[in-house]
Amino acid sequence: MRQYCHQLELPAGQQLMSPGQACQGFIWVLSGQVAVSLLGRQGRDVELYRLNPGDSCVLTTSCLFGNSPFPATAATTRPCRLLLLPEADFNRALEQSPSFRRLVFASLGERLAALMAQIESIAFDSIDSRLARALLAPGHDELAVTHEQLAQRIGSAREVVSRRLSHFSRQGWLSLSRGHIRLLNADALRRLL
Repeated sequence: MRQYCHQLELPAGQQLMSPGQACQGFIWVLSGQVAVSLLGRQGRDVELYRLNPGDSCVLTTSCLFGNSPFPATAATTRPCRLLLLPEADFNRALEQSPSFRRLVFASLGERLAALMAQIESIAFDSIDSRLARALLAPGHDELAVTHEQLAQRIGSAREVVSRRLSHFSRQGWLSLSRGHIRLLNADALRRLL
């Protein structure tokens, strides 16, 4: 099956898919990272998920299954190497390879569960809790991230995130500089979860 794949090498910041675009095939991330986000009617972006090495794109897969256009935006956040299995070869592999079929459906199930958890978090968790989770997720104290990027990740507005980060900073939990956040008291943030 790999013989039918095209390998793509893309720089950081490269848009892969946009809303309404036809899906060309099944995407598998070999290295780097891709962020998939949805633009709301009022112009606010919400990050749906990130694809890391070994991940496939559930929205692309669902578009291939349903012969429907891509509903979101997908862009690289780091330089990436991707495999693209064209649609015809994807369909043939699903029919002929039980192991590929299991892999595709397992990936769909995992991503669907993660999306449901994110929807639950946006609907029911406080902004402080969602923001603390996003700040702690990388597992280190230095984050190169903007307020806008954090807002997209947690499904909020940049202004709200900026206010809450300023509050966290006044509490001594973190320090802020342009495009950079340094965690000073991760335990205080964990108590918000």
